[in-house]
Amino acid sequence: MNPLFDSRVPFNALRDFAPITQFGLSTNCLFVRSGLPVKSLQDLVQYAKARPGELTYASIGNGTISHIYTELFAKTVGIDLLHVPFKGGSAAVQELIAGRVDMMIIDFTTGDQPMREGLLRGLAVTGTKRWPLSAEIPTFQEQQVPLTLIGWNGLFAPRGTPQPILKRLSEAANKMVQDPENLDRLLKIGLIPSGTTPEEFEAIIRSDTEQWREAVKMSGAKPE
Repeated sequence: MNPLFDSRVPFNALRDFAPITQFGLSTNCLFVRSGLPVKSLQDLVQYAKARPGELTYASIGNGTISHIYTELFAKTVGIDLLHVPFKGGSAAVQELIAGRVDMMIIDFTTGDQPMREGLLRGLAVTGTKRWPLSAEIPTFQEQQVPLTLIGWNGLFAPRGTPQPILKRLSEAANKMVQDPENLDRLLKIGLIPSGTTPEEFEAIIRSDTEQWREAVKMSGAKPE
């Protein structure tokens, strides 16, 4: 997504890297501070519409997924939010827990424990499936907000790596991903295990590139 946000970024995933496999899907969640009087995504939308420009959202920096996705959400549902960027997830979450910002979209591994302690409330998850370890939280899509873009982690090699090597690496990585013990490990670090061939992974990248291009454009986010 970085080259789509900032043309000064000197690399291009499809031009410079050879896809090997997608390890897993990285589900993000919209968390709100515990004191915000909303219980669902629709509650939040109604609350924000009644207070245009008053609610704040944290991100881990300008142009990051937490920034782009929240702006995309705001534009989609027609609300006005104030962006408060931080230099990393820990500082942002601490401010959210303290109640100095109102909401944030971030990965589950960062927000899950504070949520379980009652310090944050999870309202919606990205993608088309609920997060297996917190299946009580519905997706954006289930709540009539058509946001299905989702992050992922994958393995790449330099462009020009011989195809037999890419295939062998992909097969070995997929075998590792599907091992029952590693399935649990991946979930604990915030990934829903997937596993693809190099060809399938390249198709995903091409499709996601176009979707994120539209998301960045729609969000209105600009490089500093």
